[in-house]
Amino acid sequence: MRTVIAFDGLSGAGKTTCTKILLRLASLSGLSVFSLNEKEYEPIRSWVIAWHQRPNARKVFSLQDVYDFAKARAIVHEGIRRSIPADTIIHFDRSIWTSAVYQQSEECGADEVLKINVEAGAIVPDQTLLFLARPEECYRRILARASKITTYNLPAQVESFEQVSLNLKRYRKISTLIPNCTEIDCEASIDIVARQAVSAISDFLCE
Repeated sequence: MRTVIAFDGLSGAGKTTCTKILLRLASLSGLSVFSLNEKEYEPIRSWVIAWHQRPNARKVFSLQDVYDFAKARAIVHEGIRRSIPADTIIHFDRSIWTSAVYQQSEECGADEVLKINVEAGAIVPDQTLLFLARPEECYRRILARASKITTYNLPAQVESFEQVSLNLKRYRKISTLIPNCTEIDCEASIDIVARQAVSAISDFLCE
């Protein structure tokens, strides 16, 4: 039986760095972990690129957008179900919980976003680590990251301080809906944050 672990939370909170540490430790421990960033797989990749090319006024998710993204996600997830061995831990770099935060609107609330994704066939994580920090700290890291040259091959949105603050409120609001959710305090150094994450995963796997 596969175990699915998701890292969700604010941009700039340290998810990517902790993912690298998790994969390194898993390799040293002999654990098999497959790390998945959905946006790097078709048809989600093409959908995300097209979304970034929209005028800003049309970047608010409509109900149809939510359905279309959920269908694209279901295709990716079905491929994961078929191809990943049962003894492999699947790690999601963001999951349906982040969709509930970013895709909600006046037309479609967080509950509806989640319902549409689950009914389409999205994988629901067994455990979720929710990476949160003060908006001021996350925004500082976002700006620092935006100034660097990276090899990331998809468009990236540089979120405003106001967007980060709003997303923090939304994550806290939906956290009660997330089974086996552990909040990771990302105010500390990345080493401490990584230890929190690894400890939470270890405790979950040992249950």
